[in-house]
Amino acid sequence: MNFEKYEREVISTLQELIKINSIRNIEQASVQQAFGPGIDQCMDKFLEFANSFGLRTFKDPNGKYAYAEIGPENQPIIGILGHMDTVDIGDEKQWTLAGPFSGKIVDDKIIGRGSLDDKGPMVVNLIALKALIDSGYDFKHRVRIIVGGAEETTWEGINAYKACEELPTIAYTPDADFPLINGEQAILQFRLKTKGEQDIKITTNNSINAVCDYLEYEGNNISNLQKELSNSHIEGSKLIVEGKSAHAMECFKGVSAINKLLLLLLNHDNNLIAFLKAFCLDVHGASLFPTITNEHMTLNIGNLNINPELSMAEIDMRLPLGCDVNFVKKEIQDLAKKMNLDYEEIKFQPELFVSVDSPLVQTLLSVYCEIMDKQAKPLTTGGGTYARALDNCVAFGMVFKEEHMLDLMHQPNECLEIKFIKPALAIYTKAIQALDKLDL
Repeated sequence: MNFEKYEREVISTLQELIKINSIRNIEQASVQQAFGPGIDQCMDKFLEFANSFGLRTFKDPNGKYAYAEIGPENQPIIGILGHMDTVDIGDEKQWTLAGPFSGKIVDDKIIGRGSLDDKGPMVVNLIALKALIDSGYDFKHRVRIIVGGAEETTWEGINAYKACEELPTIAYTPDADFPLINGEQAILQFRLKTKGEQDIKITTNNSINAVCDYLEYEGNNISNLQKELSNSHIEGSKLIVEGKSAHAMECFKGVSAINKLLLLLLNHDNNLIAFLKAFCLDVHGASLFPTITNEHMTLNIGNLNINPELSMAEIDMRLPLGCDVNFVKKEIQDLAKKMNLDYEEIKFQPELFVSVDSPLVQTLLSVYCEIMDKQAKPLTTGGGTYARALDNCVAFGMVFKEEHMLDLMHQPNECLEIKFIKPALAIYTKAIQALDKLDL
């Protein structure tokens, strides 16, 4: 196939989607636009492209999910799952290459929020389907691209799809790394709360599944604190502390503005601060669970907000495969209770494991190895993808991990390196055909 032509189509299509701010907006949500107008508009644009390529399309009346498909309508479904919503942009000043909704090409990279998570990979798969349609490929099964609208938050989109629609027999989601991920760790996100404080104020506005890169502090000794803190400055009565963002599953790659400040807040009479300092500053959870800690456990304080009305922290944990989740939850709840903190679970996703011997894993892995001309083994990740939504689904790309593709998911300057579009197209067009040849 002429992937040069389809590369250009990926770029132009993706740029259109990036220009749409599809961060969830609760304030502007409605019955027809459950997650706000931006996500709804992005779904519409995706379906507009799909329809023009010759796919049948459908959108949930409440705007929670949509899909586009090709192939005989009475045949089982091969699913390609992804999402149109994105995380927040964070501190816009840190988008130094181009604006988060620009879609501009800088240094052979398409810049923008969602370019890699997950608009870019979904566009590549859509164009892969277009390439197969253009070639006259005769689909044996239905191939359905399913897009949800709340993957980064509540998963209401994919859950609504599962409640109302026919489920794929076999599926993958291009929302992680190549070669393939057949194991995903359990994810626990929880909130700790206690009384407010009169003498200090800490403010963040961060995604819980990202390392906090911006914090505002008001209180005593801000001049002394500023001298001790790198990448900090004073604006009026506020101390601004900056860090380096990273995905929560790899929080060890970032620099938390929250952790930096907490390390210097000595002997403060606040139960929440005491809990965080005692148990939550180690990014691998060593202080909280020394007996089960390993390099696959992560702990990230995504948000910390303290004001006269309330003290509140939001924490994200990724747990090793096989970990006793009930033990973990009970230990945290017992510790919180001892320190007079209220515990509230925000989200829990159980671990996922699909056998390496399954036809799904074997088929996709063989395609990757053939196209890339190398041997590879499946991976385990702390990421939480739509693979968990179905019984026979894995994460398959689109980050070329072994080729050191730039991965700035959930970070400033998120981008898709253009040089990886053609190999991705080659893999996905081949993978769709290989899955289509299976006896489903």
